[in-house]
Amino acid sequence: MLEKLKAHKPDLTMITFIALVVSLFFWKVVFLAKPISRICILGTRDVLFRQYFASVECGYDESLYLLLSPYYRLVAHYWRDLQLPLWNPYAGWGQPLLGDIQAMVFSPLVFLFSLNPTTSFFNILLVLEVFVAASGTYILSRHMKLDRCAALFASTSYAFCPYFLYFLELLPGKNAAFLPWIFWLFMRLSTGPSLKRAVICAFGCSVFIASGHPETSFIGVTFATLCMVINFALRKEALTGLRWTAIVASIALCLSAPVILPFLEFLLSSDCYKFAHAATVHPPVQAMILNLLQPMYWGASPYLGFLTLSLIALSFFVRGDKCNYVVAFLISSLAAFIGLCRPLFFGTLLDWTPASLVPGIYCAQVYLLQLAVLSAFGCGYFFDQLKVGKNKAFIVFLACLIITCFFPAVLNLCGFSFKSGNFDNGVKDMTFNSRVWLISLALSASVCFVFYLKSRNKIPQIVLCVVVIALSFCSQGLANRLSLPNQPVFDYDMNDPLPFLMKKGERVLPIGFDVLAPNTNEVFRIPAIGMHNVMQPARYKEFMASLGAKITTFNKVVDKLPLPKHVDYCGIRYVISLAPVYGEGDETPKPQEVDLKGGIYFEGSPEISLSYASVAYDNRKAEARGKLRFIISEGMESRFYFTPVVNDEKGTPVWFGGLMPVRKGRGRAEIKKTAADSDDVDLSALVPTKLKPGQKFYAGLQVVDSSNLKILKPITNQSGTTKIFGKVIVLSGYSFANPDLASNELHYRFVSESGPHHVRVYENTRTLGRAYLVFSSQLAASPEEALKVVSDKEFQGLSKVVLEGINHYPEQKMPVAREGISVPLGKVLPNRLEMDVTSPEAGYLVLTDTYFPGWKATLDGRPVEIVRANYLFRAVCVPKGAHHIVFSYEPTSFTIAILLFFAGAAVSVWLLWRGERP
Repeated sequence: MLEKLKAHKPDLTMITFIALVVSLFFWKVVFLAKPISRICILGTRDVLFRQYFASVECGYDESLYLLLSPYYRLVAHYWRDLQLPLWNPYAGWGQPLLGDIQAMVFSPLVFLFSLNPTTSFFNILLVLEVFVAASGTYILSRHMKLDRCAALFASTSYAFCPYFLYFLELLPGKNAAFLPWIFWLFMRLSTGPSLKRAVICAFGCSVFIASGHPETSFIGVTFATLCMVINFALRKEALTGLRWTAIVASIALCLSAPVILPFLEFLLSSDCYKFAHAATVHPPVQAMILNLLQPMYWGASPYLGFLTLSLIALSFFVRGDKCNYVVAFLISSLAAFIGLCRPLFFGTLLDWTPASLVPGIYCAQVYLLQLAVLSAFGCGYFFDQLKVGKNKAFIVFLACLIITCFFPAVLNLCGFSFKSGNFDNGVKDMTFNSRVWLISLALSASVCFVFYLKSRNKIPQIVLCVVVIALSFCSQGLANRLSLPNQPVFDYDMNDPLPFLMKKGERVLPIGFDVLAPNTNEVFRIPAIGMHNVMQPARYKEFMASLGAKITTFNKVVDKLPLPKHVDYCGIRYVISLAPVYGEGDETPKPQEVDLKGGIYFEGSPEISLSYASVAYDNRKAEARGKLRFIISEGMESRFYFTPVVNDEKGTPVWFGGLMPVRKGRGRAEIKKTAADSDDVDLSALVPTKLKPGQKFYAGLQVVDSSNLKILKPITNQSGTTKIFGKVIVLSGYSFANPDLASNELHYRFVSESGPHHVRVYENTRTLGRAYLVFSSQLAASPEEALKVVSDKEFQGLSKVVLEGINHYPEQKMPVAREGISVPLGKVLPNRLEMDVTSPEAGYLVLTDTYFPGWKATLDGRPVEIVRANYLFRAVCVPKGAHHIVFSYEPTSFTIAILLFFAGAAVSVWLLWRGERP
């Protein structure tokens, strides 16, 4: 063992040097605890963290702060509490956690984070990932017989690639950090096949699959396997390569079964946007080619340094025992490029499931790693064999260097549209930068000069190596300094009302995207029905739509008022909002019409006028509500918005609402120019509780022209009673009264108001909570019928349940209507719920948690069937009397996966013990 360490001492020294380089590059993070994580962007989205608000120069992926970081926190909480992370009760009405492979439940990075689940350590983990990528690339290069300087060149090129750093914090970035190690394991197996290496390779694949994005995991393993098989084929041992592939695949599938099988079960029982072809992303060919020459996406550029093209060209001249490696990586990189950009007819060939469901951009990290290794082969040739003269290698090198320096500049002079390379809203547009061009010229000239000195024996070869690696590193620094810059210090502060909601543990409905943003609630373990994810349990999206949710590719958030009646039997106890909350049919004070005397007009905007307004003050909830009617010229339907405003007695605004369209609905339907035919829109405003009882305030509005983001100046008839405070139209004045915190007559009772943005919490007084008993049922023949019934305004969901898919459950019809009974929860764990129920009659216990395969129930210790209730939830039949009911999540997929894992582990141990070739 000591002899092996001594033999590898120079390589260990180089890896130590790489660790030093990474530490120095991120010295502020390592030594000063400065953050590089972009989760601070949450402050631009969620008012609960608005103290971290900072302007963002370009687009960004919401998963940076709504998916990965919350998952890290949630899974770490499970492990620290010695709970198996199987079920996530905090997203929507619950969904699988282990089945969502993006949660990375068994990832080594998450295990490390569990030891110290803090934001500062999260930043350290990002630096650690860079070192993992750099050291893996170095070891991969050394295994393929590259000298240490060339291996160091590959290491820095890949690990400090701006694209790699920019996407490091996203799920594919986690795979990218481990990707070089997977290639090393497969190439190691191809050069010296043995059962021991096959088992280690399979174990590495299982760790790789558990450590990031499912699609990038599949792509990484596929291309690493392709390189291995090509290497076997070049030695005329293709069948041998396929046999070893089968051995590795069999063991890896068994070892990774605890991740793969629950994921497949979730996939089969879910809705996912990737089932739609429109979601795939394939960057244009010109984007990938031009960014190899210069960093044209700035901090997100797939750029490996200014020598990339020249060194890849030199790799074609490599001969000897390295040639097979070069050929394998050339073929594999060409395949990755086709999968990435899908040029020419390949787009049509690959437009088949499942290839059509995989975004081409997921091949980018594999492509960049392969190019970095090919560059290293060319770098080794440059250091050892390239000679000044008329030989082909030297001519090709100079030609490629000239193309690198001048081709982008020539395109710019010819008026080429660099924006044709845009494909991702999360990064800046592709542009040509003359400053970067001049620096590239200077660096190219420096390399030529140093190479000339070396050819004249003026400097030793080690100086040439150091200078070339340093200059290439500096060229990447033009862009990668923008990839992970230091960010504002951020933490998930326990701002109000988060402690209150955590303590209650009840299900919460956030209104809109601006408060308790989706998945942020998982950090604080607050059950909230919003979600940011590409996958969600089947029927969740349709049920959210019935609640008035706004649904995008990733986000599902309710932002529509009034709330429908079936909110009451969804288990939603609290509503958190920046605007007044009310339900369909709720009683409110009668609005009083405002005397506008001919209407309100706006200076410089004859296309719009306010013709009617009414407003009322509800002192029980400290809210002002009413109706507005605008007259809009035809074709101006989407141009104007209004903002509710509350002013104090001095005319100073004390509350602003969000921008609201001046007409209902969407589209460009014709609008007649008469007040009677115009649309009425709702006006609702919060009256801040910081006002003192009896203090005078005014409810009003501002009108905004969206074409220039200008607040319009109102003009009123002098004979009217309407006042104007600056650009605010004052509709009515009132005296403030403290809201009623104890009334059970209100549907949504005011609970609290906190923060400078007046974040409000309302309690739904009509809900029966997360679990309740009902004594009347109705059978639905189809999911569509069930959703129609439960969404109907006349459905009495607090006393009746809609059941599906049952034949032997009796339909309960009570002779006298009986209201439902709330059932308090007993022991509540993520994967298990216990409760004691006393039922006056035979009925159904409805649990407002997602109906999903794997959940089992017992009644007094005896198994009982769980049936689908109210379209999305669960129910069990409960006889009359006192009973103890337990719900537990025991998915069959995980049980089978554990058996496969131990089987794979046993076979692995046996193969290691056998230690022979098949």
